[in-house]
Amino acid sequence: MKEKRIKFIASDLDGTLLLNGAQKVSQELIPLIKRLNDNGIIFCAASGRQYPNLKRLFGDVADDMMYICENGSVIIYKDKLVDKTPMDTGLGREIIRAITGVGQCEVLVSGERTSYLKPKSEAYLVRMRDIVRNDICLVDDLEHIREDYVKISVYDPAGIQNSQDFFLNEFAGRAQACVSGKQWLDYTAQGVNKGSAIKTIQRLMHFDAEECVAFGDNFNDIEMFQAVGHPVVMKQAVEKVKEYAQYETECVEDSLIAIIEELEK
Repeated sequence: MKEKRIKFIASDLDGTLLLNGAQKVSQELIPLIKRLNDNGIIFCAASGRQYPNLKRLFGDVADDMMYICENGSVIIYKDKLVDKTPMDTGLGREIIRAITGVGQCEVLVSGERTSYLKPKSEAYLVRMRDIVRNDICLVDDLEHIREDYVKISVYDPAGIQNSQDFFLNEFAGRAQACVSGKQWLDYTAQGVNKGSAIKTIQRLMHFDAEECVAFGDNFNDIEMFQAVGHPVVMKQAVEKVKEYAQYETECVEDSLIAIIEELEK
């Protein structure tokens, strides 16, 4: 990574920074982010999670970072909105009705910083409030919330494999659909993903692709890999994902140390 000075590093969370189901970042990461900041490098958490959920993970450096949230629909830097790409409201309402009509499937509607729920079951409410720990708002009508739809998600408690074919096909070509876990499928505006968010950041911050690094492990990180000059895949990733990366690592922190040491020579 010597061709151009690195200015921007993005990392996926689950399966990349958070390994083996971890819900907290490592103790080593926070001081490394501080050192990156001292060297003029922006560190960015890139995830399908909402902003408040992400911010809680990063302690003392939370307000000094950039965040690609909601699968690329929302970009926040130093607690200020940089860019937002909402979904068409009419399409969003169609998606909400489709999810609501499928058995035990639940809807999660994401605004810029809030998740909106109208739960069918108490178990879903408890999961989102107490386990996932999103900032949530309970509403009577998901079709008329007071802000844009930035992401709409399907939660299938029995496993998304039971319903994913329907949801992937139902709005094909109209919305970006992505399976995001064993029980989840996410919709965003067509063409919106982590990679499109990085391209927006590059345009606004005047970064070249060669000045950018991205860490990831899954299929929803591929567009992010394609947007940067230095894509780094986790060793445990499947081979299909590895095909899009230039480097491989077992540990993001080890790679960050190597980047910092190269800069500080």
